[in-house]
Amino acid sequence: MGQQRDIKDALYQLSTFISAWGNSDQNNETLPFVTIPNSEAIMENIRKQGKFETMGYTPYLLREHREPWIEYANARYQKWVKEAHVHKYGNLDRLSQTGYHPFISQYGPNRTVVESPEANLVMASWMYSPPPASYFLINGNALSVPRLRARNLAVLELQNETVISAVEQHIGVPVAFTAEEHAAYHSKLTDSSAANPHSFAAYPVHKTTGDPTSGAVAQLSAAFAWDVALWNLLPDGVQGIHVVLRNTCTQSYTYNIVGGDAFFLGDGDHHQPQYDQYEVPVSLSLHSHPDFEKVPGHCLYSMHIFPSETFQGSFDTNTPEVFAAIVASTFLLVAVAFCIYDLMQGKRNSNLINKAAQSNAIVTSLFPDMMRERLFLQAEQKQAAKSKKGSLKTFLNDGKQGAVDNSMNLLSKPMADLYLSTTVLMADISGFTAWSTVREPHQVFTLLESIYACFDEISKKRRICKVETVGTYFEY
Repeated sequence: MGQQRDIKDALYQLSTFISAWGNSDQNNETLPFVTIPNSEAIMENIRKQGKFETMGYTPYLLREHREPWIEYANARYQKWVKEAHVHKYGNLDRLSQTGYHPFISQYGPNRTVVESPEANLVMASWMYSPPPASYFLINGNALSVPRLRARNLAVLELQNETVISAVEQHIGVPVAFTAEEHAAYHSKLTDSSAANPHSFAAYPVHKTTGDPTSGAVAQLSAAFAWDVALWNLLPDGVQGIHVVLRNTCTQSYTYNIVGGDAFFLGDGDHHQPQYDQYEVPVSLSLHSHPDFEKVPGHCLYSMHIFPSETFQGSFDTNTPEVFAAIVASTFLLVAVAFCIYDLMQGKRNSNLINKAAQSNAIVTSLFPDMMRERLFLQAEQKQAAKSKKGSLKTFLNDGKQGAVDNSMNLLSKPMADLYLSTTVLMADISGFTAWSTVREPHQVFTLLESIYACFDEISKKRRICKVETVGTYFEY
């Protein structure tokens, strides 16, 4: 779409310039009898803007203009052609100063050149860029060529529209440049060829500048390659887009777009059918005339854009699967590590609880409730004192270290209570030493265990505190 706009804008600018020059007070010429001043300099800039290979200016001549035109052309054709050659090439070496016909010409039988018959309207070829290699094309009647007639009349009827021809052979070869020069031009493009599709764009020159209703007095035409028209469709790095160029003249051509370059794949539709559902059609017709599509003699173009396997392959990647596998593996490892940690912590806690229960059972069996509670309290106080000793405040205040140590000593003092009325029972097994020397160890153990159990049961029932048991010595 961008190239189509460039084509229209370039032709419009040159048309406006010619119309303004033809109506200028500085010019003693009257449209359509106009020769563009410094034609090659001006038209070359327009060609670059529109990316045209060649372009031409052709006046519309009514019957009454015919003879005045011949006089006008006879007096000026050599001057503008030579000036254009000097500007373009610096000399006249490429110009064959032959072939001029001092009449409105056309092809006759066996491609002989004859005078075009009288008609109400003819089109006399006049100026070209690049300048022609001879004078042969000048005064040729563009309406006498069947394949050009309908297009030229369409421009005249539509008045203010750019019309595009069907894809056809470039008639500028070998008139404007040789086949070798045309091939050299395309060789500068990426994978382009002079045999690739070309079309012609045409636009009117109006009698009054900027007023399409004033009537068309001449026509501008320009040849361009569709290779160039499809340039810069994609940013660099994007590849594998197939563009099928279609027109209403039943022609189609396929290009492979790689970044900013267009590679011609051949005549017809060569896109990969598995991507039909992704087709994006783009109209290339820029027009406002209500009858634009009905007027014969020109073609409406559209691009049909399809992805390809290459394009899909550039986006197909296993990176998401790799990242998903990494994340899943990491999660699994973390989960396993957590489970192992939880299992070990559970086992550790279970061991601690069992040991605590065993320790509590031992303490419970050895001491009364009151003594047991005191022991626990004393253990907690010792632990608190240790924590306080290791604090930063205590470290900085080492002058009071002795006080801390003394407090710990005080916390470790024997537990004792004052009772005003107390009975202490002390007992020993008489003759135990002599008896145990003639007994088996298990017999000695059984005796002591039985006596301990009986005394403990009685003391518990009578709420008596056992002070200590040493060997066969008991104290309650």
